[in-house]
Amino acid sequence: MSKKVKRISLRILVFFGICVFLLSLTITPKQHAITQIVSSNIDEIDTLKYPGIKEAITSLKTAHPNWNFKILYTGLDWYDVIQNEYKGHHATPSNLIPANSNTYNNKWVCSICGLETYDTGSWICASESAIKYMMDIRNFLDDESIFQFLELTYTYYNYDQIQKMINGTYLNNNSVINAIIDSAKTYNVNPYYIIARLIQEQGKSGTELVNGHGYNGKYAGYYNAFNIGATGNTRADVVLNGLKRAYDEGWTSLASSIRGGTSIIAKNYIARGQNTLYLQKFDVENSDGSLYSHQYMQNLLAAKNEASKITKVVNELQTLDNSYNFLIPVYDNMPQFTATEPNLQYSQADDLVKVNVDGTLRIRNAPSGNQTIGWLNGGEIVSRIEKAQTKVNGTYWDKVRSNTGISGYVARETFENAQEYKLYLIPYEELEQEEQNNSSGKEESGDTGKSKNEGTGNAQGNEPGNAQGNAQENTQGNEPGNAQGNAQGSVKAGDVNNDGRISPTDYVLIKNHIMQIEILQEESQKKSADVNKDGKISPTDYVLIKNHIMFGTEI
Repeated sequence: MSKKVKRISLRILVFFGICVFLLSLTITPKQHAITQIVSSNIDEIDTLKYPGIKEAITSLKTAHPNWNFKILYTGLDWYDVIQNEYKGHHATPSNLIPANSNTYNNKWVCSICGLETYDTGSWICASESAIKYMMDIRNFLDDESIFQFLELTYTYYNYDQIQKMINGTYLNNNSVINAIIDSAKTYNVNPYYIIARLIQEQGKSGTELVNGHGYNGKYAGYYNAFNIGATGNTRADVVLNGLKRAYDEGWTSLASSIRGGTSIIAKNYIARGQNTLYLQKFDVENSDGSLYSHQYMQNLLAAKNEASKITKVVNELQTLDNSYNFLIPVYDNMPQFTATEPNLQYSQADDLVKVNVDGTLRIRNAPSGNQTIGWLNGGEIVSRIEKAQTKVNGTYWDKVRSNTGISGYVARETFENAQEYKLYLIPYEELEQEEQNNSSGKEESGDTGKSKNEGTGNAQGNEPGNAQGNAQENTQGNEPGNAQGNAQGSVKAGDVNNDGRISPTDYVLIKNHIMQIEILQEESQKKSADVNKDGKISPTDYVLIKNHIMFGTEI
């Protein structure tokens, strides 16, 4: 062979090798070279990098001392995660919501796919904002939704407890109960999770996949409780594919399908690091070397819905304060503001109030309710949407909406039996007068007990404010602006609504602009909102105004 032919052959081989290498990069996008770390040290959470996480977990831990938390540092960029979940349009979307729903409409609906239906025709593609809302863990660090982060490994529960959990459902018979308990022990799976998943898949009454009658004359006597392999574009396809999988697996009873399905879930998900409902819905854990592709179901609401079922059972059994282990994933470049629930509107006409506590104020499910659904931080300014006219159990319970979109009830003031009175929700209009009242004398340093806050101990963490600190809060900026400057039409930094002062209304306008709830239209508003004059409206501007109002810092 001539040297020229050898050189050509060598070049061809090199070219072919390069092509193979580049092709391998193209066809294996799921292999991500990232390092993920799990830590149980809550105190080390970087509050700037992961805003709101440490505070929320600390509040939960204070309310439930037996709860244990670990942080999964995913190393994934928040915006990359959202883009990887917002895919599959017009084919197989990664996230679906119920079709023809009065709740999940408008901004919940994908702008690309619109009302195009998927699966059985009962589902439509979820919007990017809906995915952001459901994936932002800060929306769900409360008593109601926390169980989507529950670690799913086995925890012992006795027969009577299991019986209470399945009462009134298609699971209520002895053979099924035994199958659940045996499967939990054998495959190291939490029985609460097994029951919640079974009800999530089949409803309380069950479907054709668990009644043993088959479908369209096929597969009678076979069961598929976990919907393993039940996929398709029509209901007939879904049911028949699910029953075929049951036939292939030999699941000839409901109990055998529970054992077989639990084994598959344990092997294919829990053992692969997807050890919570959240991680099974959103594949952001990469111990198996892949991301985003290994997700249990397309239902965007699945993790939250199943968590609600577990919460209901836990409350019914009065075991909410038992020992539970939670794994909380966090992302790089998390936005400072928590993702807002789609369709949620903030009204400028709402009664704005300042949370007047040093620690946190509990948000309850009802006036004097026994469920905590969120927390307000001291110094935070929120919207009061209902002002109580009568007392319940010794105090007024006003309905508020937090800056994360949670609506619930908080104590407006101390209980009747408190030794010292304190107003927890100060109307913005009365803020200056209230601060002057607080500064007239110091409160005792021991004023943190049960009888001195909410009276019954329900306001844990609501320590009275430090009088000296309150006296130092500067209301500069709440005064009318410079008349001469306003007369000349100048733009005052921070005065977004151009009313001559810097107030909570201004930072609500900036927040709504950043979160794309209500975009600022006028150029003068945009210039005022750009407080740091960097040419854009960002969370930095929001923080500058908030600190100016609360602490009197310079703008």
